[in-house]
This record gives sequence, structure tokens and C-alpha cells, in this order.
Amino acid sequence: MTQGIQKTPNLARKLVVRFLGYMSLAFILAWAVQLFLSYRQAVVDREININYTIDNLSPVLKTSLWNYETEDVQTLSQAFLRNQYITAVTIRDDKNDIISEIGTIEPLRSFQKVERNLTVKAVKEGVVYSYELWYEAAQEDKHIGAVLLGSDHKVIIDQLKPLALFSALFHIALLVTCASLFYFIQKWVVSQPVRELTYAIKNIKASQLETQEFHDRLLHRDDELGELFRSFETMQINLAERDRQLLDYQKTLERRVEERTNALKDTNKNLEESVHQLKLAQKELVESEKLASLGSLVTGVAHEVNTPLGVSITAITHLNAEIEKVDDDLASGALKKSSLDAFMAEAKESSKILLDNLMRAAQLVKSFKQVAVDQSSEDIRKISLASYLEEVLRSLQPKLKKTRVELDYEYEQDFVIETYPGALAQIATNLVMNALMHAFNDGDTAGLIHIEVNHVGNVIQILFQDDGAGMTEETRHKVFDPFFTTRRGDGGSGLGLNIVYNLVVKKLGGKIECHSELGKGTSFVIEIPYMEKA
Repeated sequence: MTQGIQKTPNLARKLVVRFLGYMSLAFILAWAVQLFLSYRQAVVDREININYTIDNLSPVLKTSLWNYETEDVQTLSQAFLRNQYITAVTIRDDKNDIISEIGTIEPLRSFQKVERNLTVKAVKEGVVYSYELWYEAAQEDKHIGAVLLGSDHKVIIDQLKPLALFSALFHIALLVTCASLFYFIQKWVVSQPVRELTYAIKNIKASQLETQEFHDRLLHRDDELGELFRSFETMQINLAERDRQLLDYQKTLERRVEERTNALKDTNKNLEESVHQLKLAQKELVESEKLASLGSLVTGVAHEVNTPLGVSITAITHLNAEIEKVDDDLASGALKKSSLDAFMAEAKESSKILLDNLMRAAQLVKSFKQVAVDQSSEDIRKISLASYLEEVLRSLQPKLKKTRVELDYEYEQDFVIETYPGALAQIATNLVMNALMHAFNDGDTAGLIHIEVNHVGNVIQILFQDDGAGMTEETRHKVFDPFFTTRRGDGGSGLGLNIVYNLVVKKLGGKIECHSELGKGTSFVIEIPYMEKA
């Protein structure tokens, strides 16, 4: 119990400190007012005292000056100094020459002109009293000199020091007495009961709420503290009831938590399975998007290869018919030189047509083969970047021929890098196809796609730019999000540009930015590190 009481905040000490502070402020103000009034009274006393001295000594001084009695003037100067308030005396004759100087005369020497009547002037050191001396002779006043008296402030301050010290000691003693009396009264009336209440509150235990009791002396007090103790007893009873209800609720809550936990485990297991299935579906969608672009490429190349192959078949059929005709003429002996020359010319022309178309078909197949292999492979190898992109764009020509969109490709120089060709092919294909679909309405709108490759320091910069429909700022911010498309239900999967972003950032270790304005086209700026120079 003693330990608990010691830890309880000392309310009596706090109240006494606060009371002491207020009383100290009040006593300081009272002391200051008393000193101020005493100082004002001392100033008034000085005025009266000095005026009295002047009235008594001035007549005698006038006579001494009139009779040129210098020794008497010196004696009168000493008489002025007997006044406790006068610290300096200067007496001048009618020519303003100093006859007598006594005391702290420095402030008095600055007075060159003295008025006839008594004048009081404050200076830094104190106060200066000055007046002229006139002597009545033959019914005529004659100026015979002047008197200057100095009074130092230090005189008044020295007089007030004992009073200030006594007043301070008196107020301090009164303050200590009041504080002690207030402390003991407050401790007996307030602090001790509050300490008992604090100790009781600190030692209340949940298991003892119903049995904890206060002393009757506290409960039967007829004041605010008694009301406080009775209110706390009521609160204790209510807490005991709440504690019983809380225990019941806790048991119910534990049972519900256990049921919810089991249900949550089942839900979590289902969610994990759903997330796994979603990841597999997303992976399949990405792969199908890649295969879709490759399938579109196959269709275009197949259509493009059909043309040179058809021309080649026609040429070889025609050449075969001419060979049979020459063979028949040769067998019958009807072959003429003119017929042979015509056949040779026809054979050369047919062979040239056949060779050109077969070479064209072979080039298309070669380009498609390399692009198709790269898009289905994740190997890294060295390539001539500009030439490789040119092959990829050439493989897209069959698709572009069916549209009103032109493709412009520009580069300053070709250079060899070590990279993932399949990723570059997929990026170029997806960006061109995305421009055809969204910027030019599936190729129905005329326009230009400009592709530019630059080598800036240790970075390769690839620019894909179109002058198509452009996009809003909201769309531009979401353009790389997975499954985001403005052509939902109209052929758009929302994966094309997301695949491009992942290939640039994660596969090639670069970055891609999209700049667009509605009605003013779109540009994609790709920067990838220059991995190795051959």
C-alpha cells in the first residue's frame, strides 16, 4: 500500500506550486507598486526639501555676492551641500565666472544660460536646479550672479534600498506562510482522500470488481469528493456487470471466429486455385496473341507467294508447250532457223520470268522463315539490327498491301548487336498491327507509319510513329495495361501493347514511352541498351 501511495501523483504539491506561482506574481506586483509609490514620494520630498534650502540660503548668498565676500560664498556652498539631496553646487558672478564649485559639477558646467526664475531640468545623472541672483539696490534690481544645484538619482535610490529589502523580505515571509498554510489545509481536505481513491483504483482487479469496497468515511463525505467516491462505486458495480457480459460475448466471439476461420481457409484455398487458373489462362492468352500475329503473317505471306508461283507455273507451261512444238518440227524435219530463233528468244524470256518470280518467292519464304523462327524462339544471337527490322517489315508487306497505309523505314547506319531477335520481331509486328487496327481503322483510313532507328551513345532508340486517330490522355495512361482495349468485342484483345511493354522492359531491359494526342497521331519511343558491338 505504501508503494502505491508513493507512486500516486502528489496533488497537494502541484496545487501549492500553482498557488505559490500566483501569489508570487501578486506579491511581486505589490512590491513593485510600493517601490514606485515610494520613489514618487521621495521625488516630491526632494523638491520640497531643496526649495526650502533655496528659500533659506538665497537671501544670505545675495548679500555675500553683493559685498564681494568670497569666503562667505564658499561657506554658503558648503551649507547647500548639507542638504542630503544636493550633491553639487556651482555659484557664478554677474560675468558668469565661477566663484565656487563643490561636488559632482560636470553636469552643471554644461549650463551656459541660466533663467531668472528657478528652473528644474533632468539630466542623465539626476536633476539640476538653476536660477539667477538679483539684488535690490537703490530701488533697482541688479544681476549679481547665478546658482546651479545638482541632485543625483543615487541619493534617492540609496534611500529606497533599505525599504525595498525590508518589503521583499516581508512579502517572501508572507508568501511562505500562506503557501504552507494552504498546503496543509489542501492536503488534509483534498489530497489525502484523492490518494486513497487513486490507490484503490490502481489495485482493482477484474476478479474483485464485485467485492472491492471503499471506506465508509470516504463514501459518507458530504462534499464533491464524497460524490466522486459514490459515483466510482456505482461505476464499479456497472463494470462488474459489463465484465460478466463481456465474458459471455467473448466465448460467443471465439466460437464465431473459429467458424469464420475454417470458412476463410476454404475460401482462401479456392482463391489460390482460381489465381493459378487465371495465371494459366493469361499465359495461354499471351501465347495465343503471339500465334495470332504469326498466323496473320502466314496468311499474308501465303497469299503473296501465290502470285510469283502462279506466274512461274504459267511461264513453265508456256515454255513446255514451245519445247514440244520445236521437238515435233525437229522430228518431222520441218524445223526452220527462224522458228528456232523465235523459240530461243521465247525460252530466254520465259526463263527470265521464271527466275525472277522464283527468286521473289524464295526471298519471301526466307524472310518469313527467319521471322517465324525468331518469334517462336527465345534464343539470343547477333543480328544486323536495321537489316533485320527491314526483313520483319518486308514480311508485313502482304498485310499492308490490302490497306491504304504506307510504311516508311529510315536508319542512318546498320550495326550489329547481340539481342533477342524474336522479341524485336514481336515488338515491330504488334506495333504495326496495333496502328493498322486503332490508328487507321483496320487500314480503311489512309496514313503513314514511320519507323526510325538511331544509335545514341550506349542506347538504341527505335521510333514507331503514325499520323492516325491518336488517343485521349486517359487512354494513353492505360495503353500498356493488360486486357485494356478500345475495341472490345471488335477484334481487340488488350494484350498487344502489354506484350510489347513486357518484351521491352523485362526481356530487353529497356523502356518504352507513349506520346499521343487525339486527332494528331501516336508515337512510341523505345530505348534498349546496346548489349554488344560486333
